[in-house]
Amino acid sequence: MNKTLTVIREKLSESSYFTEGQIRLSLVCRILQELGWDIWDPREVYSEFAIAPSGPRTKVDIALFAEDFTPSVFIAVRAINSMDRSQTMLEKQMRECNRCNPATFSVITDGKNWRFYLSNTGGEFAEKCYKFINLQEDALDEIENVFSTFLSKKSIANGNAKKEADNCMQAIQEEKVT
Repeated sequence: MNKTLTVIREKLSESSYFTEGQIRLSLVCRILQELGWDIWDPREVYSEFAIAPSGPRTKVDIALFAEDFTPSVFIAVRAINSMDRSQTMLEKQMRECNRCNPATFSVITDGKNWRFYLSNTGGEFAEKCYKFINLQEDALDEIENVFSTFLSKKSIANGNAKKEADNCMQAIQEEKVT
């Protein structure tokens, strides 16, 4: 994973990614594959997943399925450096996606910035963010740890990702109280 992150970091520095599609395939799916997801199996990594096929035509960029027919993670992918100006809109979209067909986790990324949300907790969607990483600025070991803990197929399937996310949310709540 460290080697992959180093290559991605270099490509980010060289401004190699231009479109959401490039970020989705060449960056996000590359990381997902490193994390044990079969990116070639649409039953596991589903691109352009229709949230409610019989309802509004809302789609999420990538849905991950650790178990059959139950979405584990929704990932919204945007263009590089677009998180700051579109974060509120993306959080509203993810909130709507999770109302119709909830996933345990939601992730919003522009390739460089990654925001992790525990979708099924109470409160405003923005308050559900329990982790933020920046692929260019954060230490590679920290990035690798966050991805392995919260986005690896194994960690999601065995429930460890949920336990760790709950711990992060608990720490955030305790910090707000003090």
